[in-house]
Parts: sequence; C-alpha cells; structure tokens
Amino acid sequence: MVARRKPRLTLAQATFDMERIARSLERQYPETNEKMGIRIEPLQRSLAHEARPSLLLLTGASALLFILVCANIANLQLGRALARAPEMAIRHALGARRGRLVRQLLIESLVLATIGGGLGLALAVLVTATLVRLAGAYIPVFATVEVDRSVLLCTVLLTLASPLLFGLLPAMTTSRSRSGRLNERGPAGSRRAASIRRALVAVEVALSIVLVVGSMLFLRSLVQLAQVDPGFTPDRVAAVKITLPPAQYPTPQAQLAAFTEIDRRIRNQPGVQAVAASSSVALRGSSWTFDLTVEGRAPLDGLEHGIRHASITADYFRTMGIRLLQGRMFDERDGSNPQRTLIVNDSFARKVFRGENPIGKRVRFGPPEVPGRPLVEVVGVVADERQDAMDRPAEPLAYEPIAQKVQNPLTFVMRTGLEPSAVVATARRQVALVDKDLALTSVATLQAVIDESLRDYRFRTLLLTSFATMALLLAGLGTYGVVAHLISQRSRELAIRQALGARSTELVRLVISQGLGPVAAGTVAGLGTAALITSFIESLLFGVRAVDPTAYAVAAALLACIGVAACAVPAWRATRADSWVLLRES
Repeated sequence: MVARRKPRLTLAQATFDMERIARSLERQYPETNEKMGIRIEPLQRSLAHEARPSLLLLTGASALLFILVCANIANLQLGRALARAPEMAIRHALGARRGRLVRQLLIESLVLATIGGGLGLALAVLVTATLVRLAGAYIPVFATVEVDRSVLLCTVLLTLASPLLFGLLPAMTTSRSRSGRLNERGPAGSRRAASIRRALVAVEVALSIVLVVGSMLFLRSLVQLAQVDPGFTPDRVAAVKITLPPAQYPTPQAQLAAFTEIDRRIRNQPGVQAVAASSSVALRGSSWTFDLTVEGRAPLDGLEHGIRHASITADYFRTMGIRLLQGRMFDERDGSNPQRTLIVNDSFARKVFRGENPIGKRVRFGPPEVPGRPLVEVVGVVADERQDAMDRPAEPLAYEPIAQKVQNPLTFVMRTGLEPSAVVATARRQVALVDKDLALTSVATLQAVIDESLRDYRFRTLLLTSFATMALLLAGLGTYGVVAHLISQRSRELAIRQALGARSTELVRLVISQGLGPVAAGTVAGLGTAALITSFIESLLFGVRAVDPTAYAVAAALLACIGVAACAVPAWRATRADSWVLLRES
C-alpha cells in the first residue's frame, strides 16, 4: 500500500499503529494473516534502494575521473608554466606583484575550464537520451533524467572549482620567478617543478589503477553471469502475457476453458513446435509464496522466503527446455485425478526433503495450524530455472497443473523453428479469434528476457570501462609530457653520452628506467587504494572477489605497458636527433 503520513506523525508512530492493526487482522483472519506483519519505509527508498549502490558507485567513479583530469591538466599547465618563467620574471621586474601574476594565471585557467565545462554540458545534452536507453532498470522509475537546473548548477560549481584544482599549483610555481633569474638556464624551480610533475604522474597512475581494477572486476562479473545456466533453453522461444477480464470470465472454469482454447489454436499453427502457459515465467519473478508442511513431519524451518508457486500447462517443461531430473512430467491424469499432484524444482527437493527421495511424498501448503488443506503428491523433480535474475539463485518452486489451480493472467511460451516474431503475429491472430478484446502484453523472446536481466550489469560495465579507458589515456599523456620535458632538460647530457659512443637502445633504456619511477610508485599506491575501495562494492559483483588477482594483475600490466610506451616515444625521438647539433646549440 501507498499512504501519506499526517504532518506531525513520525515514521515510528505510524509503524506502531500499523503493527497494532496487523495483530488485530492476525486474530481475525488466522488462515491468511498468521505471522504477517507490516513494514513501513519511505517511498523513495523503496523505489530506489536497488539502484542506489550502483549510482553511488558511478558517482564515485566520475569524481575520480574528474580529479584525474584536473591532475593531468595541472601537469600540462606546469610544463607550460616553466616555459613562461622568463615572461613572468619580466613582468615581475616591471613591477607586477606576485598576487597579480597568480590572478592572471588563474583567470587563464578559468577560461580553459569554462570552455571545457560548456563542451561537457553540450555533450551531456546529446548523450542523455542514449544513456537512459542503455540504463534500463538502473534508473529508479520515479527519476526524471534530464539536464535541468541542478545539473546546470553542478556544472557551474565544477567549472569554478576546477581552476583551483589544476591551475593554482602552476600559478604559484610560475609566480615565484624573479627578475634576477632572467638569464638562468637551470633554476632550482625547474627541479622543484619536475618533482611536482612526477608526483602528479604518480597520482594519475594511482587513480587510473583504481578505475581499471573496478572495470576489470565488473567485466569479469559480466563474463561469469553470461556463463550462468538459466535453467532453460531460450533459443527461438517467444513469451506473451494474456490477461482475461474478470467481468467476461468470472469463474475459474471459464478462465480455464478460454486458456485451453487459446493453447489449442496456437499449437495447431505452422511453425509452432511446442506451446505452454505458466502463471510466472523465468527471470520475471514469482510472487506466490506459501508456508509448507510435509506429511508426517514437524513444520519446516529454514525456508525464510517461503515456497514459490506456478500453475502450468502440461507441456511447459518441454517448451522451455527444462530438464526432468526425477519422476515424471504432468499428463492427462493430473487434470481429472482427485489426488492433486506437484512437480518441484531441484532447490525445493534439496531444501525441503534434504537428501531424501521426494517422489511420492505428500505436502500441504499453508500454516500447519490451519486444517482442511489438501495433501499434494510430488510426482517429479525438474532442474532449477532462474526466477528473478541471472545473479540470484533459484528459490524453491512448486509447479501445479493449471487444471488444479487456475491463475489469471498466464504467460504463453511458444517454441518455433521460425523467427519468434512470426509466431507472435500468429498467436495474436488466434487469440483474436477466441476473443477480439484480448491483448498480448509483455511480448518478448526468452533471449531478450535474459539480455534484459543482464542490461544493468552491461550498462555499469560499459560506463566504468569508458572511464577506465579515459583514465589510461590521461595517465599515458601525463607520463609522456613529464618524460618529454625531462628529456628536453637533459638534451645536452644525452648528446654527450651519444657522442661518447652510447647506443640509442642504451639511452632509451636509461630514460625508460628513470621515467617509470613515478609510474611504479603510482601503481603500488593505486593497487593498495583499489583494495580498500573495492571492498565496498563486493555486493555488486558476481562470482568474483573484490580482491581478484587477475583484475589487479591486468590493471598493473596495462599501466606498465602504457608507461613504457609513454617513456619510449620521446626517448627514441631524442636519440634520433644529431648530437653534434645539440652540443653546438647548448
């Protein structure tokens, strides 16, 4: 139920009142309300609780990427600032104070941030619709995803904050220049700036490691999910839901007759290999739960989620491709026989009968203290089919023939050798012949149902992989910029080494070994940080531990390769230059 609280009524008071009502209903209707309570929670939490951890994860990943971008731009700005040191010294010699120089450089950074913020906002407007389509159930149903005032305000705040993150350090470093340093070639500020740039590279690598490890964990989770057996064969099977209006079909007998006629008409169409119906179909949930007692035993414990139930037609398991493990399938005996029969899934057999042979056992649904409920005999055990999602284990499920317990609506599943869309069109025509007012809803193939179950994982993995790819690119650019600047400072040294007979490969190896220092430090720090952060997202993973050796090894190897490439390119270019020309120029 959905209710609006009175203005001065607290959640605790409302819960107390509703629990009092629940106890009264339990005494008045013991058959249905035994052990039934009431839990009250805010509507927003109820609708968003599943999406909240994932959205927080993506927000954190976005924040890491934003910091990484700022560190990268600060690195580039610092390199540019070193080239402008003579300019700043001249300005200082002409009377400009340090505060004015810092203000000028921060304004330049603000212009850069404003251009980037505007382009980012325009890109957000363009890709929002695509992201919403990819997100699926990832976004809560009540949420409106659009570029509104809150997004604009966030963009403005980030645009104003980013110059402080990436512009303040270069501005402070550059503004230290003095007029007395106009003719100096290797000021101490350059060495200090080089140390800062190495530290920034280490920060970039560490943040990149965190994002790459996260994306690898979700990629491995997605691979594990794709290998999960859904318990049925989805190839060329279409599913449609049919709901009979109670006004036209008021009794179970009328509903059974209509569903039987629909089943017969669809079954006789060309291209239909098998057809069946069920009150709940795989991966779309099953809300019917019951208490259960086994004949001759004490009430069961340990079934905290109860027993799920589905009413099916006789050909359901063959149509779905669900394997029979023990006993027999339903046949014509089960519709007319006064002894009610039941087929259970493997989870039911393991949790209820606990190693005993379930065939021939009889069970009773409902609370044990409520008399008069019929005993139902177990005649078969089938393999588990996933009921809620691919990442959730199958719950105990009991199947009854539709003739014993009529349900409305039913979902019809149709296996075909043709395109499933053709069979859906055929089914629509045949249903119209039974009742022209009946509609087919929730039309989908079983493969599409599986894909829908994995959509959230794919969306989350896609975004994190995109973030990680950008992080790798930025880390590579940052490393390249630092190494290129260091090489430009050491051009005379490298030229002397080359003139004295050093080979190009030796010089490249020397530069790479020194340039990989911040990369190695950032990798170690990033792996440690990732181990701390990923422990909070373990509940979002499937079949993978938060500290997964493969994910960490791949992340470290990727950063190592990118670091080597970023160091090797400028080093190789430096060794191709004429050493005698460099010596004369220096």
